[in-house]
Amino acid sequence: MNLIIGILGRPKMLDKKIASFSSSLTDVIIDKGNIPLGIIAPVKNENESMNIMDIKKLKKSIDLCDGIILQGGSDYYQYDLEAIKHIYKKKIPILGICLGMQSMAVSFGSDLIAISNHNHSGIDYVHEVLLEEQSMLFKIIGQKKIMVNSRHNEMAISPKDLKIVGLCNNVIEAVEKEDHPFFIGVQWHPEDMAQYDERSRKLFTAFFSSCNAYKEKNKKL
Repeated sequence: MNLIIGILGRPKMLDKKIASFSSSLTDVIIDKGNIPLGIIAPVKNENESMNIMDIKKLKKSIDLCDGIILQGGSDYYQYDLEAIKHIYKKKIPILGICLGMQSMAVSFGSDLIAISNHNHSGIDYVHEVLLEEQSMLFKIIGQKKIMVNSRHNEMAISPKDLKIVGLCNNVIEAVEKEDHPFFIGVQWHPEDMAQYDERSRKLFTAFFSSCNAYKEKNKKL
């Protein structure tokens, strides 16, 4: 396909500012013949504000892409929220993963609260998720009940103007926006499941297909 898929980097501070990217995620992108483009956060920590020029640079990087993935992490930043606002406005396909899903929910009025029993790193399948049958995610995966991995310490609550399409008991596990061609967030990590789980592969295939449609449409403009 040769799509350009942007990944929002997670800022880290060691002896100098660096950005981190999930190798599982870049592998999924490259294995499908696409190109991962790392988008570097213009901030060092979650408390640092962006200025107008920072936001313009962020938007220019996003506009180079055929789709965007919001990867997991430990903290979301103003730059996540600014990116989501621009992506939503431009109708660019977006897939949010773990913290990425949470930041999508925060963008639409959600709060985050601590959760103690959903961080089980290194286990292929941790718990069941029930999918809403009247959702894009259900149409993609084709099953109402799926098993997922899980390694998060917070959960989103009460997002506004976002459809909750996946639940584990009362924990929000998936959201989407109905007035957007592909605006899906999942709480689990499908990039780590892609090698052994067909449902995860279906999700990425659908995302890349939407990215290709976005690319073709914008060629004609």
